[in-house]
Amino acid sequence: MEKKLKFFEECRVVKGYSRSAIYELLRNRYKLIPNSLADLLLTCDGMSVVQIKKYYENKYDDTIDEYIDFLLENEFVFFTDDFDCFPPLNLEWHSNSKISNAVICDNNSEHNYDYLFERLEEYNCRAIQFRFFHKCSKIYLSDIFEKLKHSRLTLIEVILPFNSDLDVSDYRDIVLGNMRVSSFYIHSAPKDGVEFVDKEKLLPLYFSKDKIVDNSFCGFIHPRNFRVSMGMFCESQGNNSCLNRKLSIDEKGKVKNCPSMTNSFGVLNDKELDKIVEDDLFKYWWTKNKSIIQVCRDCEFRFMCLDCRAYIVDDNDVLSMPRKCGYNPYVAKWAGQDGFVSVESWLQKNGS
Repeated sequence: MEKKLKFFEECRVVKGYSRSAIYELLRNRYKLIPNSLADLLLTCDGMSVVQIKKYYENKYDDTIDEYIDFLLENEFVFFTDDFDCFPPLNLEWHSNSKISNAVICDNNSEHNYDYLFERLEEYNCRAIQFRFFHKCSKIYLSDIFEKLKHSRLTLIEVILPFNSDLDVSDYRDIVLGNMRVSSFYIHSAPKDGVEFVDKEKLLPLYFSKDKIVDNSFCGFIHPRNFRVSMGMFCESQGNNSCLNRKLSIDEKGKVKNCPSMTNSFGVLNDKELDKIVEDDLFKYWWTKNKSIIQVCRDCEFRFMCLDCRAYIVDDNDVLSMPRKCGYNPYVAKWAGQDGFVSVESWLQKNGS
C-alpha cells in the first residue's frame, strides 16, 4: 500500500492573492510558494502521489513531482500510513494577562511610574517598550528600571536619543541592574552601527542616525519586522497583531491603545487604569485581525506582520490598510521593485 503525503502540522499555508507562504512556526521562518502549490497542500494533504496526480487528471504529473521533491527537501511534508499518530495542531490562543504589553513614552514627563508599574504587574504585563524623546542620564534610566527589578516582565525594550555623556559601559551597568532590558535603540547618533554590552553578544546597542522626535516613526511595514512564530500565528488568527492587550502612555500621560492614536481614555495620574482596561471601547481594537483588514486579508504576510491602525490609507474607514505599507499583494511587489504598482492604482483598474 502506497504511503500518503502528510503536511507537518507546525507548517501552515497562508494563501495570498498572487502567491502564498508556508510558515514554519517552530523554525521561525517562511518560504514563498506559488498558489498552485498552496492549493495542492490545502486540498491533497493525506493523499498518495498517485491519488494527487489522479485528482489533477494526470495533466500536471511532472509539476507535481517537482512540487513534492521541493516539499520533501524543505521538510514540509513526509510520507506515512499512520495518520492517527499526528493529530491536528491546536491553534487556540490563550493569555492570562489582562495587559500583555505596554508602550511608555517619556519626554521629561512626570509619569507616576510607581503607580503604573504596580498596575502593570497586577495585569501580568510581560513586555514594555520605553520611548524616550529627551536625553536621559544614567541615573534617570537606572531609577526607572530599578522599579521593575522584581517584576514578572520578560522583556524591556528601550528607544532613546544619543547622549554623548553615556558610553557602552554605562549601558552595561544599566542592563546589569535589570537583566530584563533586552535591547537599546539609540537614535540621532553620529553614525549607524551595533555594539554589544555583553561578551556573549546577546544584548545589542543599535545606533541609528535617524532622528526621532515623536511617535510618527512607528507604523512602517517592512519584511525586517516580520515575525514568524507559533505564538504570533495563533494570536493573530483572531486578534490584532499590534494592539491586542496593549496599553500605551503617551508623553503627556494620556492612556491610549497606541501612542500615535488620537483617542485617549484618560490620564495616567488620575489613577483610573483599572476602569480603563475593562472598558469595551478600550478593547475595541483587540479583535480587529488581519483577516478583516482591507487588502491585508489578501496578503500572504498577514499573520507575520504587525498591523497598524494609527496610520491608515482612509481615515473614514477604520479597517483600511496601513498607510505605511509599501507592499502590493495583488502583484506581489514591494515599492521600488520592477513591476510595482500602488494598491490604489491596481484597485482602480481591476476593481476592489
